[in-house]
Amino acid sequence: MSTKKFSQLPALDALADNDLFAVTDTDSTQSKKVTGTILTSYVLSSDNIEAKTGTIVTKINELNPTVGNNLKATNLYVSSALGYKPASYFLAWDNVTGKPNIPTDLTDLQNSTDFVSYDSDTGTIRVSGSGSTARGISSDNITEGTDNLFHTSDRVDDRLEINFGRLYNTYSSAFDGGTVTESLQDVPGTFRNIDEGQSNIVRVTDPSVADNFVVGQTLRVYGAGSLSEEVTTTPTFGLNDLNVSAGFSENVSGIEFSYKLAKYSLISGEIGPIGTERSINVYNAGNDVLSAFNTTNFVKLDITGVSNTEGVAVYRRIGGAPNQYKLLAVLGPKDLQVTPWKDYHTFDYTSWSGKNSSDNTYSSITHFPLTAHTSSRRGWRDVTIQSINKQTSFFDISFGDTYVYVNPDGAVQLAHNDTAKINEAILTKSSQGRKSITLNAKTYNATHIGIPDDFGILGTANITKVKKLPWSGYKASVPNNNLITAITSSGSESISLVGIDFDGNVKSQYLLIDDADQALNYLIDFKTGSDSILIETCRFRNMIGGGIYATSPNEFKISTSEITNSGVTDRFQFSPLIVDGGTTTMVTGNRLENFSDAVNASISSEAVLTNNIIKACGSGLFIYGSRFTLSSPNVLIGPANEFLASPDILNTEYDLINIYRETLPISGPFTSQAHTYQENGQAFDLTQNPINIPAVIKYRANLVKKLSNGSDEIYGNRVGPSAKDINGTTFPTNTFGMISGNRYTILEAGNTNWIGIGAPNNNPGTYFTYNGVAPSQANSSVATSGLARSSEFAGYGNVSVTGPISIQNVGTGVDPSSGEFKFQLSENTIARIKDGIYAPSNLQTLYDADIVAGNQPAGSTHVGIAWSASIRYYTRAATISQIGSWDISSDTTNPTYIVTVTMGSDRLPIVKREGDAQGTIVRIHDHTNFAMYSQVGVSHNYGEVVNIIDGSGPNQKILYIKFWAGGDPNGSGVNIDDYGLANGDADGTINIIDDFVMAQGLIK
Repeated sequence: MSTKKFSQLPALDALADNDLFAVTDTDSTQSKKVTGTILTSYVLSSDNIEAKTGTIVTKINELNPTVGNNLKATNLYVSSALGYKPASYFLAWDNVTGKPNIPTDLTDLQNSTDFVSYDSDTGTIRVSGSGSTARGISSDNITEGTDNLFHTSDRVDDRLEINFGRLYNTYSSAFDGGTVTESLQDVPGTFRNIDEGQSNIVRVTDPSVADNFVVGQTLRVYGAGSLSEEVTTTPTFGLNDLNVSAGFSENVSGIEFSYKLAKYSLISGEIGPIGTERSINVYNAGNDVLSAFNTTNFVKLDITGVSNTEGVAVYRRIGGAPNQYKLLAVLGPKDLQVTPWKDYHTFDYTSWSGKNSSDNTYSSITHFPLTAHTSSRRGWRDVTIQSINKQTSFFDISFGDTYVYVNPDGAVQLAHNDTAKINEAILTKSSQGRKSITLNAKTYNATHIGIPDDFGILGTANITKVKKLPWSGYKASVPNNNLITAITSSGSESISLVGIDFDGNVKSQYLLIDDADQALNYLIDFKTGSDSILIETCRFRNMIGGGIYATSPNEFKISTSEITNSGVTDRFQFSPLIVDGGTTTMVTGNRLENFSDAVNASISSEAVLTNNIIKACGSGLFIYGSRFTLSSPNVLIGPANEFLASPDILNTEYDLINIYRETLPISGPFTSQAHTYQENGQAFDLTQNPINIPAVIKYRANLVKKLSNGSDEIYGNRVGPSAKDINGTTFPTNTFGMISGNRYTILEAGNTNWIGIGAPNNNPGTYFTYNGVAPSQANSSVATSGLARSSEFAGYGNVSVTGPISIQNVGTGVDPSSGEFKFQLSENTIARIKDGIYAPSNLQTLYDADIVAGNQPAGSTHVGIAWSASIRYYTRAATISQIGSWDISSDTTNPTYIVTVTMGSDRLPIVKREGDAQGTIVRIHDHTNFAMYSQVGVSHNYGEVVNIIDGSGPNQKILYIKFWAGGDPNGSGVNIDDYGLANGDADGTINIIDDFVMAQGLIK
């Protein structure tokens, strides 16, 4: 038998129980046989299966779960009768055996009486249970949650009390700010439980005001801060330190004036420590120093080291120790802008300032210590009342979780702050289409209130009051001293204020720099170009600056109201009312008092300014350039109770156009829009030239001053050897202020040879065109006297450098024959009037110096720059109806021409010379055979009407016209032709210059 390997044996396809396996028994080291049955029993033994359970489960789980019923089996056994069923069989409720009954009603439950149910018989929710009596369920049976609470009477009352004001404001036209009690200021208190410099409770020891404080109110707390940091630096004295003006001297025999300074934040109110003392002994002749202070006698403080968001508190001691340092002034940016700051003692005291009349120091004030402090002080902070604990002798106000940093002594002053509530009510009502709110008959405190268009604020006259919160010169981080402001930036419409007092709280405010925005320090600002503003039975009092600002308004009306008391000092110019450049302005039946500047209604059209009492308001009423204006009767009273005359009125037939400095470009020229001049509704032809001499559009700029009697007057237009310029000096002798080609009128002949510089004669009243020749006397030496007037500001000093303000005509883009014109200011001119030699501050300084020097009248004031556009042309005044004749009987060099004319209907009359008053200057045109001395020439044949007599026919006049230098000075004989003269025929015209203003305004 051959030997074979196992691999060479034939394969067995199926294993039977009796099949044999050859194995080696390792225990006995013998070969033995194993049947298929034994092998199967071994492999499938319980021990082996249990040992491989994990592997078996894993392998089963790896099978595809979507096969079958997801149970790794395709069917499940049900019963012998039903056999195996798929998974869907077991998901049908009807196939389930032993299932419970589904209850369809509470009665299907065995404990049905233990459930809450609806009783259809009584219509209530009921509960019953085993062993209990059935009863209805109420909130008494339900425990209150933590967040969702039950309504209780107390809770409803408290909620209504907190929100009544807001809800009332929303759903009614009235407003009460949440309480009908007065809002207070300057309520003293003390912080309690101070820990690490912080507290949230203030105790007030005056229980009589406890009811004025309500939970939910906003308070402004003076003597508290949000941050731990404090102001630690002090202002410093500059190089000029502390000295006196020329009217005083420093002398040990004088009175000692000592000063200490402290910084404060304009925005948050923190006050720095007091600075180092500075002292000076002030002396004058007689040593009556205290009564000698005035505009030329004062103490000067050179204050430095202050940022643009800081002010300075000035403390002063007079007479040395042991006298105290008293609070003299709280300086704002506008005060510090003028260096050095001047102490006038009581000279600039105002009776309404709340200061001491004996030394002009504060006797009471919010926030600032009245005497010099040592260390830094906290500022102010807004907080909300969370709770109030009222006791018999005091009450505590808690701010809840809001803690503030406080002063070491805990001292604080409280003020209600109604700003947010009032503004919220206004905006809410406006958004709902409601056009007004009615404030209650009480006092409110606010910082800034904005009014939208088409809205009014109403109150109870003489009782409802809105008072400005102390030191509220910033609106958030933006400087703004207004209490009431139109929300619309320009062109606000339809705003009414009726029956309310507005108090500016003057003693607790500071002045802001208002160079770029004149309205910044005004209590009320309606902005530029407002329309339909109505103010009735209101009182505006005690403002730090001006009253009401509404420049260029349309339909502005204020009646039966008061605007009184400006500033804690009178050193700055503020007006009670600015309505300049307006149309249809009515200011009637008002009282305006105690302002440093006049009521400004200049350049108004169709205005009624009557039945007002204007007292101690600069020069009273300023209406320069107004037309169709009624300004009398008014009672005008000066600051010393002197009577002021009613102002002059210039009624004209021209448009009113102001040029605003802030709108002028930084670089490049300014070109106006095209304007149209009309008469009687028709465009006026600006190109007419009836005698072949073209019309000329002439632009002029002049300086305007207001006299103490209230009238307006042009100044700075005098030239000649006797003239002084606005700098108080004489003009250079080469021109004496005149410019070649410009027209002038002789006022005083003096010893000037006016004929030599272009005048037809040397008579006062004669006008002429300057020919550029240096003025001299008849003997050719330099003239030393003589005065002429220009039709515009002459400039000053060297007029080639500081000459007139030039305004040029622009001929492109307009049709002059249709009355159109426009003008241009050069870049150089803009620079001069914005920030240069003709800037407002520089002109004011020059004018003030002129008053001191006696060159301007005492009590007058500089107003500004006025400009005008005129059309100048020759117009026919009369028609020559008879042959004329020369009269050389008395003067052959300056002969007189006698001619009979028929007068025309032109606007300008012909008048004869009356003394020094020049007669009308006329030109003769198209008068056949008329001749004068050839040196003069027919084209220059203008003469002066020296006499007029009536003719024989209708509208006939006989004119006597003197032609200066009209005859040959070298001629001789008795005939007119000996002097180059010839009579004209009965034809031709007499023409005069028509020079009238088409438009004018102010450069503001």
